[in-house]
Amino acid sequence: MADTQTAETPTGGLATDVAPSPPPVVDAPGADGTAIEHLDEARAELLEDSYVLRMTETEAEEHPGLTDDQHMIMNLGPQHPSTHGVLRVVLELEGETIRRSRPVIGYLHTGMEKTAESLTYLQGGTNVTRMDYASPIFNELAFCAAAEQLLG
Repeated sequence: MADTQTAETPTGGLATDVAPSPPPVVDAPGADGTAIEHLDEARAELLEDSYVLRMTETEAEEHPGLTDDQHMIMNLGPQHPSTHGVLRVVLELEGETIRRSRPVIGYLHTGMEKTAESLTYLQGGTNVTRMDYASPIFNELAFCAAAEQLLG
């Protein structure tokens, strides 16, 4: 991946998403709209890879064929405190209307179910508590109810 760029986070570390650098535009958009098709292909490729197309105002001015300023691709999450990063949704908006959405899961898989295989039922309560630090009581309740039902 020689043609990649990373963005710095506000804390100074590197961001986890690496967006591929777009190939240079050779010709300005002509009457046939070839450069616009190129942007549509790049947008589709970035959407498939769960990236967000980033374009500055200066870059947008270089493409006079892009007059649709109501179209936007936006990330929703992962930031909710209860789910703490397990779901991200890539939204394609037109104005305030959601045209398409793509859920991206698996941001916080820690393998708790595999860890639980080697624990006793007494140790399992502590394991499920650590699955969700924002609301651990729900996991504890479900685990205890299941253990009590299995133990008779």
